[in-house]
Amino acid sequence: MGKRQIILNAEKIPGYSFSGDEVNVLMKNGVVWHGYVQEVTGSDVKLRDTRFKVHTLSLSEVEKLYLDRVTDY
Repeated sequence: MGKRQIILNAEKIPGYSFSGDEVNVLMKNGVVWHGYVQEVTGSDVKLRDTRFKVHTLSLSEVEKLYLDRVTDY
């Protein structure tokens, strides 16, 4: 098995299909958030951290989103 890292710019996040995926979100101010995607709207990303707290991140402040996908090869 291998992993493929998918990097999405902020403008591509609303069109991408997430199903509770574990992600890292890089903000424009350099802060990195780690958690699981709960919901993506047109202007926000709701992220649940490992302590089960939900954070609402504005897409205007997001620079990139990093997602690891496990592959069969």
